[in-house]
Amino acid sequence: MNDTTAAGLVLIALVPLLAAEAVLYTRARVGGAFWRLPLDEKLDHVAGIEREWWGLGIVWVGMLTVTVAGLAASAFVLSDVWGWVGFGAATVAAMAWLFGITTQTAATAVASRRRGESGETPPWIHPLWQMGWMYELTWVIVANLGYAAVGLAVLHSDPVATWAGWALIGTGATIAIAIAAWPSGAFPQLGLIAPIVLAVAMLTA
Repeated sequence: MNDTTAAGLVLIALVPLLAAEAVLYTRARVGGAFWRLPLDEKLDHVAGIEREWWGLGIVWVGMLTVTVAGLAASAFVLSDVWGWVGFGAATVAAMAWLFGITTQTAATAVASRRRGESGETPPWIHPLWQMGWMYELTWVIVANLGYAAVGLAVLHSDPVATWAGWALIGTGATIAIAIAAWPSGAFPQLGLIAPIVLAVAMLTA
């Protein structure tokens, strides 16, 4: 197995993680309607799906870990400064969302229990929930700018097909600009599209 294939295998692990996320979303009934609920109602719902809620948090952390590891391997394979720039940007974005999602997941679970016991929503959950959202927004925008940089590295390197470079540049830049203009449309899976495209390109190189 060469280094290009190994990097592709790391990134393609995002696919089963997305499948696991989809299963948990379905079991926990936390689709689009859930995220539009007022925070009080979100907490009431989480109280009944605490096991799945923690499971989603674990899957999200797994996604970030795989993405960063795969991009590090990809930057090594591409041997171009833009690859390391992209890796750096995506890593900063992943660390921001990692902090946001772990804090939000834990705080929401605790707040849902307290609301169940007292009937009142702890006031501290509101700023923590908003903070989690801002870090998620950072993840989507900054990571995709990083993917565009990785696309430039692909164009300057031999191991991966040129189409992948243009796909990364187009996908990363389009998502970053679109979400910067329309923040309410952000969801974390938008930070995983480009890495999966890169995985396919590396596995077929």
